Amino acid sequence: MMSRMSAGRLKYVVISILVLCMGLYLYPDPFFRYMHEEGRWTVKSDRPIDDNISAVLRDAERRLTSSDSLDANDRFKVYICNSSWRLFLRTGGTKIGGAADVLFTRTFVLRESDINNNRLIPPAGTLSDEDARPLSYFFAHEAAHILQSRRYGRFVQFSPQWLREGHADLIAKAGDFDPKENYLRFREDDDFLSYERSGLYREFHLMVYYVSKVEGKSFGELYRSPPSADEIKKNMEASQSYFDQL
Repeated sequence: MMSRMSAGRLKYVVISILVLCMGLYLYPDPFFRYMHEEGRWTVKSDRPIDDNISAVLRDAERRLTSSDSLDANDRFKVYICNSSWRLFLRTGGTKIGGAADVLFTRTFVLRESDINNNRLIPPAGTLSDEDARPLSYFFAHEAAHILQSRRYGRFVQFSPQWLREGHADLIAKAGDFDPKENYLRFREDDDFLSYERSGLYREFHLMVYYVSKVEGKSFGELYRSPPSADEIKKNMEASQSYFDQL
């Protein structure tokens, strides 16, 4: 009898914890008491928000307008997690720069940030490719994932990584990407053009550039029927003459 009652209570406790965790995942606002609203952006933070957030958002907006997916009615909500446990609560990890939830809330989180200097603070050491990836880049990159979800459906999350991340990198870089230089690095097997070795999305960006600009495929077509990464790389290998002319 006692063990039955204990098992029942345990089940109740487990279910209650799961419901609470899901509630906090869907609505984490109680953990983020500071807020800044400007234009299409709502920024929530667990620490006071520096006044330079306006400059960061203006640059993020500039980057997003490089995409024809952006609509005047699009709105974005971001949670800046300066405390690692808040980042873990939302993403299950503490080493990432940011993460977008495209399935349920269509909001995104960013890790600890130095807003005054437009800089994402990496978990350790320096941020790779930091000059090309200020804090405003990360705002635009994660917002681009929200746009993907709105334009191509919530299950865009299950599209190939090269497409999701390369597309978001293309938007967030806003033209600050030299395809010829990066193609030469790709041909030389440079670490920066290997996601596995660098953790950077340059490789994916180049692949998205190739299939959209060189092969002329629309993003709607790519998300409906994405080619394999190996196929794209093989085709790029054979397209040196195109990049030589850039």
